[in-house]
Amino acid sequence: MNLLIILSRKIGKAILVVCLLSSCALVAAQTPASSPQPPEPGSVTLPLIVISDEKRSIDDLKKDDIQLSENGVAQTVATLSLDTRPIDYAVAIDTSGSFRNLLPYAIAAAKVLFQSNRSEDETFLERFISSDKIETVQEFTSDRLLLLKAADQLYVEGGQSAVVDAVYLAALHVAGHHDGHDHRRAVILISDGEDRASYYSSDKLIEWLRVKDVQVFAIGIVAQLDKQGITINARSKAQQLLNRLAAESGGRAFFPNTVNDLNEALNEVVHDLHKQFLVSYQSTKSGKESFQKTQVTIRDVPERPKLTAITKTGYFITPPKVDPKPDKKKKSP
Repeated sequence: MNLLIILSRKIGKAILVVCLLSSCALVAAQTPASSPQPPEPGSVTLPLIVISDEKRSIDDLKKDDIQLSENGVAQTVATLSLDTRPIDYAVAIDTSGSFRNLLPYAIAAAKVLFQSNRSEDETFLERFISSDKIETVQEFTSDRLLLLKAADQLYVEGGQSAVVDAVYLAALHVAGHHDGHDHRRAVILISDGEDRASYYSSDKLIEWLRVKDVQVFAIGIVAQLDKQGITINARSKAQQLLNRLAAESGGRAFFPNTVNDLNEALNEVVHDLHKQFLVSYQSTKSGKESFQKTQVTIRDVPERPKLTAITKTGYFITPPKVDPKPDKKKKSP
């Protein structure tokens, strides 16, 4: 199903016109493979997305292509497999006043994501403004029609954006759904990325994402921040926040300036939601701290474009206790 969007606003230097958004039917139509087998005791398994120079995900990779280290010490890759497990994910959409002219694009983007869902996938829709206005518009469901109807109910309200809080609460809800089952977890954030009024700090959010193994995919429509005149570095700070949330959790951040950019970003998100790699290895436990830092790179091969590996920055041997309740005495930086 294609979505017709009448675009009437400049985003950055590009003038957006009437265009069709792809529903990414190719990925949606794929039949998921069986869930990967549990790893051997003591082994570590990391999600892995591999992208080309053109920032497009690739599916053709061999175990020998991977170089992996933990705390700077080389590790031996044990297995590499495609991860097509069912996924539980949130779509968190900014409905604050600063996103007023962008909400139609966000709704259309959400519908593309919903249309790509497989029968085993479950999604919930969240709208957010300030910390006290973060609402579940549609609870977890595999029913596409319910999700599409819920997207049409979104509307803008005044208030100070609480991006960090919105992702934190969405990740909390995702982590509690099908807890203990073999499902992947993700949050898709659609926002300008400017956080003004969160109770949680970004550090606390990242710790939570690490503990609960939730990936963040951010679609940041940030170009308009240059023209709002609120803060000189608003756009830079927004990009830094969204990039950090994605990088630390093994997800990706996109910053579309045109509808073509948005369309490409959606295709990549849909692909990565439903099809990425799992790489496992037997850890040497070279670090003394609870959090073990990991790094994955892809070997350069003659006559092959350079490939970049995306995975979470590490894992906990002993996960810390993370308070799921915000500290209302502290504001995020």
